[in-house]
Amino acid sequence: MYFINIKLWLLIIFTAVLYIANGKLCTSNGKFVSNHNCTQYVVCNNVLEYTLPCPPGFIFNYHDMVCSNSTDYSCEPSYNCTKTGNFTNPSIEDDISYITCVQGIGEMIVAFSRTCPDGYAYDISEEQCKEKQYVTKCTTNGLFINSYNCDNFTICNNSVQRNISCPPGYIVDYDHMICSNNTSYRCEPNYRCTTTGNFTKSGNEDSYISCIQGTGDIIIAFSSKCPEKYVFNSVKNKCVSNFRNETTPKPNSACYTHSNFWLHCLLIFLFPIISVS
Repeated sequence: MYFINIKLWLLIIFTAVLYIANGKLCTSNGKFVSNHNCTQYVVCNNVLEYTLPCPPGFIFNYHDMVCSNSTDYSCEPSYNCTKTGNFTNPSIEDDISYITCVQGIGEMIVAFSRTCPDGYAYDISEEQCKEKQYVTKCTTNGLFINSYNCDNFTICNNSVQRNISCPPGYIVDYDHMICSNNTSYRCEPNYRCTTTGNFTKSGNEDSYISCIQGTGDIIIAFSSKCPEKYVFNSVKNKCVSNFRNETTPKPNSACYTHSNFWLHCLLIFLFPIISVS
């Protein structure tokens, strides 16, 4: 009995050493891809970790949690995922390719290149494949923001559509249509614009919302801040100096607008004299 307890303790210690040596990567049970080449994965089972390689020519299938040689997707070790989700593929200029960033072991996020099924295209605004007839297409030439997160834009050239993703931490500068980390404005993905233009930002008189036309029917919202000592004037639809209100009528403005111009001004002039008398 004593000998069995020693073996049990040795097994526990050995397991703990392996766990520490592997960097305590397992935080939950399951199978997780464990390298950016997608050729191996880790099995997490309570405290134990098992790193297993895929056979040559196979990569880890994150849907079925097995090694696979499916041609529906491929590994993209050069793509730097900063978060999980679907994104446009910057290296392929078509409407069916996209990148899926999948949570790997620990803090690792691994990129897979995928293509939509036949008859489907990748919809950037909804970040998923949709039937081609329902996917936004270029209607005019130019550069257009195509994501409510403001981090993608589309180059339209004679109905040819090329999608560009901004680097991490950058959003589209809608004035110059380039990726920028300018802090004078920020994206407002939760604000839903119904029309383009500038609008008052609730509770903040020195800021405003700019609604910019994106691809198709998408209208993108940005929050901008007026220069120092300026406030947003909803009538002028721009920032104005806060030392004076440009919408304040001029003194006796009725003299300039009333149909009985001279009579009205005369009454304004005589009223104080009559009152004193």
